[in-house]
Amino acid sequence: LTNLLCKRIKHRNIIGFGTSLDSRRYSVLLKKRVMCIGEHGRAIPLLKMQSEEEYKKLQKKMDSGIVEFLREHGMTYEITVNEFINFFDKLQSKNKQVLIFSSYLKKPYYGVKNIAISIPLVVKEGKIIGYANAHATKLEQSLFQKGVNNLKNSIKVLTKN
Repeated sequence: LTNLLCKRIKHRNIIGFGTSLDSRRYSVLLKKRVMCIGEHGRAIPLLKMQSEEEYKKLQKKMDSGIVEFLREHGMTYEITVNEFINFFDKLQSKNKQVLIFSSYLKKPYYGVKNIAISIPLVVKEGKIIGYANAHATKLEQSLFQKGVNNLKNSIKVLTKN
């Protein structure tokens, strides 16, 4: 959605919050802080796993956990609202913070630029300072590139009209 808005209204200061939620979900599931890159709902957790199959299994576990939670509790906006408040508090902080969100990449990130996609970013007082030190393995970079290609293809279809 962030990338589509950047393309449609030709404005580069749009941010997307979704992968921040994905990162939070992985962190809760794995009981440790997890950074993600990629698209919301298809986020790639930076965990240094050995195979694409391991990532797929973890994503399935995450997806089934979300479905089970929603069936039991319904949509709990309190969780999302709290994460939203925490996100924007950190974004506006006078101290440098690391946040994961979708932003238009002007400088290359693992060879990717000129697209809005989520990565860990360093922010201060509402401005992006730079990319955070979140090292992706070759496999994670490959999964990220696949997500970028899928995103580019979907945007081509949506922007033809």
